[in-house]
Amino acid sequence: MGLLDRFEKGLENVVNGAFAKAFRSQVEPVELAGALRREADNKAAVVSRGRTLTANHYVIELSQTDHDRLSGLESELRSDLRQVVGDHAVEQAYSFVGPVSVEFALADDLDTGMYRVVSSTQRPDGSPAAQPANRGGYDPISRANPIVGESPNSGSRPATPRRTPEPARSAPPPAATSRPNTASRPAPAPAPARSIEASVTIDGRTQMLRQGTNTFGRSSSSSDFVIDDPGVSRRHFEIVVEGDRAVANDLGSTNGTLLHGRKLTTATLSDGDVLLAGEAEVHYNERDAQ
Repeated sequence: MGLLDRFEKGLENVVNGAFAKAFRSQVEPVELAGALRREADNKAAVVSRGRTLTANHYVIELSQTDHDRLSGLESELRSDLRQVVGDHAVEQAYSFVGPVSVEFALADDLDTGMYRVVSSTQRPDGSPAAQPANRGGYDPISRANPIVGESPNSGSRPATPRRTPEPARSAPPPAATSRPNTASRPAPAPAPARSIEASVTIDGRTQMLRQGTNTFGRSSSSSDFVIDDPGVSRRHFEIVVEGDRAVANDLGSTNGTLLHGRKLTTATLSDGDVLLAGEAEVHYNERDAQ
């Protein structure tokens, strides 16, 4: 920490300590937004080339007075502060091991106008991510503590190994047999190809998917379906509809895409499946096309 950083941190402690006690000033949301950005910067750690992780779970501790005053705005305020952390992460190129969450808690040792931010890293299942000693950072997804493991029951289907075909064996000529005359019988008509109409429901709004590639993400300029969630990447995942099947593919998103609670790379979807991107649920539905 440089000289200016130490000075700023010391000034923050004074403002949040002696001044708050003396003047009993109330905590304002803009202060909390700045505190979350600083906490994200303080916890940021480079874990590999081009990859910097930071905390994704934040608890803001408040005095009884401030906690009561903000309780009526808690739901909206939590959403706005999550967006603050997400936007700051995009600007600073930070990554998370799970969706961003912000909570409020009551602290008996704090006076009016004082607050405290406590952060940690949590995977999508709520379990804490390890913080190895002497490394100063968090385990990336690809290390010993992945978000989820792969299993035969996951949405992804393992590749079937190819078998080397055996050389054809010569067979004895078939014995001559008498066959009924079928020349006059018409050949059976081929079964019509099945196709589906697919749709997704996000935040209670249902939208139809087109045949071909449908992209989901946070950016309106690069995604067909916009998901307004700080834990969602600009291009997060896609659903490719072809004929009678739909396949979901993760597009290398920062926080991953979950299907049945497991991280997917690619998976064939079934009617009623739910994809989780950040904290947004994407409900997939299909029916036979008319």
